[in-house]
Amino acid sequence: MQDKKIAVIGGAGLEGRALATELTSAGYQVHIGSRNLFRAQETASKIIKARNLDAAKAADMVFLTIPYDALKDTLDHMATELITKQVVDVIVPHKLRSPMLLNAKQLERYRNHFGPGRSPSVTEEIYLYLHDVTGSMPHVTAALKTISYKILSQRKNMSEPILCWGYS
Repeated sequence: MQDKKIAVIGGAGLEGRALATELTSAGYQVHIGSRNLFRAQETASKIIKARNLDAAKAADMVFLTIPYDALKDTLDHMATELITKQVVDVIVPHKLRSPMLLNAKQLERYRNHFGPGRSPSVTEEIYLYLHDVTGSMPHVTAALKTISYKILSQRKNMSEPILCWGYS
């Protein structure tokens, strides 16, 4: 059994379920978080189930596989719990978006640094939002954005490159 405890927030969805299954089969202790406890319990009887906040509290590392539209509410609910965790952003919005997490002042600060007209990635939004809400330097990484739940679900050795980047 691996030492790290991992929470998959949004673990009852397609991406989260596939990721949780793979991490469990690799020997990690996985906690599935869902906005709906019944969906989390349905996902897998072998995986520890909890509400989002409980899953985050129990874990060393937290994967965010939730819909982009649910991100602000999720972070507002568990921001203080995430400041000591490695947060892995797996969120890929299904449509063009404008930043939902950042207020006008935060967005202006971002554009002053990176250039006018630029918009932050979801990972940058998560980092900046958690930083402003908690005053901490969160540990946020983007990963698995090029690997679909279908590939994870096939449970084959992946030859796909996995791009990861982030803060710390």
